Amino acid sequence: MLAVQNEPGRGGKVVVAVGAEAKAMLGRTPGHITTVRMKDGVIADFTYTEKMLQYFINKVHGHRLYVRVRACSLCCIRSTQVERRAIKESAEGAGRAL
Repeated sequence: MLAVQNEPGRGGKVVVAVGAEAKAMLGRTPGHITTVRMKDGVIADFTYTEKMLQYFINKVHGHRLYVRVRACSLCCIRSTQVERRAIKESAEGAGRAL
């Protein structure tokens, strides 16, 4: 689960909550906050996936400048090449957008 707030002045979308905190907000959010659910771990929207990864990276590193991010991602052996490429591109996009 991911709760995202629309803020055109700050680059479009800002992550408000992730995981259980976002799930608790489901159905109780105002109009400018959207809750998004991942279905079976499949990346449905690259923008939301990148925002979620950025949230986790910022949570670990804080808002320090010049952070070099090294990441390892896992995917199911039954995943398709398209799904694997989506995972790779989302991780790369999250690291670039810091």
